[in-house]
Formats: sequence, C-alpha cells, structure tokens
Amino acid sequence: MTGLLGPILLPFTILIFLAIGILGIIAVVILLELFRRGSTKRCPHCGNRIPTDAVWCKFCRADLTSESTPFVREAGGEDKTCPDCGGSMDYVEKNDRWYCTYCSKYGR
Repeated sequence: MTGLLGPILLPFTILIFLAIGILGIIAVVILLELFRRGSTKRCPHCGNRIPTDAVWCKFCRADLTSESTPFVREAGGEDKTCPDCGGSMDYVEKNDRWYCTYCSKYGR
C-alpha cells in the first residue's frame, strides 16, 4: 500500500514547493516596493513622487535646491482638509488655490 502513496503524493509535494517559491518571490517584490517608496518624497510643487536626493522635479521641472516652497498656510485660518483623502491641504499662492500633497489634487 505504501508503494502507491509515493506516486500520488509526489505531484502534491511539487505543487507545495512551487507555491512556497512563488510566495517567496511575491514577498521579495513587496519588500522592494516598500523600500523604493521609503526612498522617495513628494515634490512640494506638483506632488509627484521623486527621489529624496533629487535637486529638481522630473515632472514639473521645479528647482528643489531653494528653500522657498510654493505652499503657504492661510494666515490666521484653520488648516483645510482634502475632501477626497482627508489629508491637509496647502494653499498655492501662485495658482491661487488649495493643493493636497497626499493625493496630488487641487481642491476647491
């Protein structure tokens, strides 16, 4: 009877090892993506993700070496929250409107 179990269990054993290997690859891909996200920041001008050591934004071509940022909190007012994601919004003085750096959208 034990001679019959070997050929029956062999395919299941192979499938289990393949599943473990695939899960390992998925885990590595997820860890790499988390590491990549940790080494990026949002551009203060357009909100797109850029490397933390970037000196200019590859999306909006903004110079990131200057200390000035286009965002200004409304003087004396409360912080405005984004209606889409609930994050805090910043007022973009040059565009005369509010911008959410979390979901990269302009607000009302």
